[in-house]
Amino acid sequence: MDFITPYNINPDEGNLGAKIDFVFFGLGIIASIFVFLCVLETKALKFDEVSKFTATIMSNPRKFQEAIAEYRSRGQSVNKNFAPKFISCENARERIIFE
Repeated sequence: MDFITPYNINPDEGNLGAKIDFVFFGLGIIASIFVFLCVLETKALKFDEVSKFTATIMSNPRKFQEAIAEYRSRGQSVNKNFAPKFISCENARERIIFE
């Protein structure tokens, strides 16, 4: 896209001028829809859980969180005893540890 943008803006070639923004807007919408539908949500997951579930082929990426919740509800957790404990920035003074 960066290669053809000068040609599209140039009055001698594409002559789009400021209308090139519509092209970028359209591509941005398409990219946003792709990310929403195809990129997995990995918030609050351990690295090992993400690795385990992305290694297996899932038919529907939108059900990734449901698969993790079902996995955890059965009492299974990858490296449950060795998971790192993090201290939040807000509660660093009180040293409250979250798992």
